[in-house]
Amino acid sequence: MFRKCLFVINGLGLGNSTRCYAIIEQLRLRRPDLEIHVLTSGNGLEFFANKAEVASVTEIENFFYSEKDHQISAWRTFLALGHLAKKAMIKQRQFDEALSRLKPGVVIVDSEYT
Repeated sequence: MFRKCLFVINGLGLGNSTRCYAIIEQLRLRRPDLEIHVLTSGNGLEFFANKAEVASVTEIENFFYSEKDHQISAWRTFLALGHLAKKAMIKQRQFDEALSRLKPGVVIVDSEYT
């Protein structure tokens, strides 16, 4: 049975973080020996910072949606694809480094596009 797990969570907003935290709490109850790590961004960093169930929180680059007049703009997001491609390479490197360092037996991904 695996001893470490890694949650990769989209930190934009708190919905993904709170859903995953509910799962983390249940995992901890059922497997007190399980070492749980979180790879996240944005609001997720602060949310998971002091959670006793989490062994480590590591920052990952976050994607964004471009806006116009406080609304998501598909066109502006499309125009930012070059910048997003660079972020994707950084995210992939950060993810690979976390896998290499932590060596988790399982990875749970919630809306994180790495």
